[in-house]
Amino acid sequence: DIDYDNGERETFIKADLIKSRRHKQVDEDLVDDEMDRLRRKIQTAIEDKGMDFLECFEHFDRDYSGEIDEREFQDGLRRIGIDLTRDEARSMMDRFPSRRRGRISYRAFVKGLRLRRTTDNTAEVEQLLRDELRRLAEGRSGRMNYSRLFDEFDRDGSGDIDRREFRKGLEQMRVNLSSRDVGRVMERFDRNGDG
Repeated sequence: DIDYDNGERETFIKADLIKSRRHKQVDEDLVDDEMDRLRRKIQTAIEDKGMDFLECFEHFDRDYSGEIDEREFQDGLRRIGIDLTRDEARSMMDRFPSRRRGRISYRAFVKGLRLRRTTDNTAEVEQLLRDELRRLAEGRSGRMNYSRLFDEFDRDGSGDIDRREFRKGLEQMRVNLSSRDVGRVMERFDRNGDG
């Protein structure tokens, strides 16, 4: 501070204090750029690596709760090379159309990233799977026993085969499909549309 003879006073603030205050504020342009980068990375994973929306969502939702919390989101960003502060990650989360602050549902994840579905013909995959299921269901007498095969897939005995049970059953059969193909094949085999 400088005091003048006429009673006026002038105050100076150190430059490093200004920098530290400015640093604490969220750089919205950076967050927008990183949101675009996240969108591109996930779209690339879908198109080039054969991942589906759910698999991309589960990259973040590590506890499989059906929602991504702040810690999961920031950790997931780091794993794909996007390093943001907690405040920046929180600001990015706020860009998702979520009902609960600090949480991103699957629907909000897909909607917020404006992901596009790619179309592939899964007819060949379906036919290979049908042939393998027929082979496994065929009993020693030559009769088909699909109920035994269904029971092997239905691990929890619920009478329904969910996506995870379907994938596990395929893995046991040594049928390796991408998550996208698993989802598409499951949609084709799911006659009543209940998953």
